[in-house]
Amino acid sequence: MVRIARLSVALAALLLAAAAQAAPSPAQILAAPPATQTLQLGSTKPRDGYRYQTGHILQPDPYGEQPLRTDFELYRAETDRPAPLVLVLTPYRGVTFADTGYAEALARAGMHAAVIAVPRNAYRQDAGIDYIDRFFVRHTANVLALKQALQGHPLSPIQVSASAILGTSLGAIRASILFGVDPQLRAAVLIMPGGDLPKLIAHTVLQPIALWREQFLFPELQDEPFAIAPEATDAERLAFERRLRPHVHTDPLDFVRSNDAADVLMVRSDNDTFVPRINQDRLFEAYRSSGQQPQQIEGSGLGHYATVLAVYQEDRGRIVEFLRQRLLR
Repeated sequence: MVRIARLSVALAALLLAAAAQAAPSPAQILAAPPATQTLQLGSTKPRDGYRYQTGHILQPDPYGEQPLRTDFELYRAETDRPAPLVLVLTPYRGVTFADTGYAEALARAGMHAAVIAVPRNAYRQDAGIDYIDRFFVRHTANVLALKQALQGHPLSPIQVSASAILGTSLGAIRASILFGVDPQLRAAVLIMPGGDLPKLIAHTVLQPIALWREQFLFPELQDEPFAIAPEATDAERLAFERRLRPHVHTDPLDFVRSNDAADVLMVRSDNDTFVPRINQDRLFEAYRSSGQQPQQIEGSGLGHYATVLAVYQEDRGRIVEFLRQRLLR
């Protein structure tokens, strides 16, 4: 009986190992051609210097669950000829005035822009520790599928000559992964991105992430609806970072196109508690390690939201020109 038990344990271990080997990695999933099920568009509305319409795509979920729906806002340059497309990825809280402002400025400068937010129901407070990979794989695959749909779907209202990406905060983290996954993207504007996600998640003070982190740090409080979790110590954060690390395989540091650093414009903020400066610097140095230097804009001592506002007000023209030079050539 003991021998049979040992054989059963060994067989189970072999089956688990085989299953792990058979399961595609995030990089393999993202390398596969995106499959779009449908593209639907609303009516076109003329605006001052561009055309505007909303739409959505449906695509199969990479993990076999419900189809992914991606809603977007399309800011179209006033041309019927091929023109560049810039994918604008929004922060955690959704579409902001800055995202729509960049899109308007790009459209008026002769480039189409599609603004894409992560749907609110994608933020799962009850998710397990393996949630990070699934989140970033899904919301990288959906942008790739939208890009493909706008480039080649029969219903697409635009013709695309080249493409680039612009993202802020969570959008910048996603954009940095996309820039590494898709070599057709000619340029990336990354406004406060960060690498080393386990460290970022362990130290950010962004409330939804902090609440998700607390369920692992203080599981004894989960059944106490009015309990307030204590401030995590440095040791507790480090322990959680180490625990999270084996489960994260979609880190921006693993998708760096270092030979194309000159086509990256990175904004860094000094007093940032949402995307800590150490995480911003790690990604910047990963690009710079090739010997090329990304273009950069410094936040001049500002925090997260203040940097978003200041960069939009003071550097919007520089960002549009950076993309124009790389796309309209």
